[in-house]
Amino acid sequence: MQARLWLSGQCFECSVERIAPAADGWVVKTRARRYFRFDAASVALLRKLMGINALDRDDPAQASDIGFLQKRLIPLGIYALQGAQAAVPKSHASSGAMHWHRQLLAARHVRPLAAALAPLFSPWLLAPLMALCLWIHASYVLNTAGQIGYHDLLTYSPNELLLLASVAIVRGLLHEFGHAAACWRLTRSVGAIGYGVFIGTPVLYCDVSDIHLLPRRSKAIVGLAGTAMDIVLLALFVVIGGTDASVVKVYWLSMAAVLLNLVPFYRNDGYWVMNDLAGTSDLLKESLQACWSGTARTRDWLMLGFTALCVIGVLLLAIAFALQFGPEQLAEAAVLLPSFAGVVLALVTTLQYAALGFGAFAAAKTVSSGVQTRLNASRSVSV
Repeated sequence: MQARLWLSGQCFECSVERIAPAADGWVVKTRARRYFRFDAASVALLRKLMGINALDRDDPAQASDIGFLQKRLIPLGIYALQGAQAAVPKSHASSGAMHWHRQLLAARHVRPLAAALAPLFSPWLLAPLMALCLWIHASYVLNTAGQIGYHDLLTYSPNELLLLASVAIVRGLLHEFGHAAACWRLTRSVGAIGYGVFIGTPVLYCDVSDIHLLPRRSKAIVGLAGTAMDIVLLALFVVIGGTDASVVKVYWLSMAAVLLNLVPFYRNDGYWVMNDLAGTSDLLKESLQACWSGTARTRDWLMLGFTALCVIGVLLLAIAFALQFGPEQLAEAAVLLPSFAGVVLALVTTLQYAALGFGAFAAAKTVSSGVQTRLNASRSVSV
């Protein structure tokens, strides 16, 4: 492979690190960890350019090669003028609702830890480990289901809050290291771990962009790896902590968070795993387009039906909470204030309102996406 290409006395450097086949073409990865989807013809041209060291403007046979270099590869940053500071083109991929983020652990710090955890995702080790942990969870749920009620999840002592926060932080970090370890095992590459704000909610994330180079089932493994770490951690937590009231409370809250992250409603792990298994980039959007165009399949109707049930469920929860549970909790908090229990109840109730707001926003965005897809389809038909 030629790292440099000469044209009209100028030297251009190639930043391609890897070219890998994908379900819908090819993925080109650069050394800056940027990814581009190319069709077979474009990849053939790229490989041709990577195999030579100079182009001649006076040669008519090379006109298409020069055009491809100047119109596609240089604007994308795949080739850049040697010694020049290449401008990073704007990404055409949506960043979703992650409007703000910061790096917590650089890639050079994540890689050794990911490599150490990677053997956990060997099928021969992971399968029995998951079976054991799921058995522990099933036994614990059956033994403690009668010890926990809705009101128990609203009140906390200082020690319980400290335990809950500690478990949440450790679980969040290990969740991301689960993604990192699986990505490292399958690609021998992983990026940084960071934190950010996703629709007003603080979240952790891991850069596992190299999954673009993997087949869809391997992508799904990386997507589920974080949940696997959650399952292992919470199993260890209950084995060590037992059935103490504070442990039971923290366990049920943590397990609820794990399960909600798997419900494929709005851009969470469950949604992306479902997309990976289906071989799509955005199954809900594609299902809406198929519905409006009259080409929907069983898969599309199932996706739309599930999304509709989620939207209805969020609306019913919002109505019930707004009319009964929310006002009752606020009234109880007002009586208890300024005690610690009153402050905690007021904070928990506020967080519940925020969670319902998040759900309502997701539902509204889903409906809006459907309307916009319908309008686009109508315009296409009109044209």
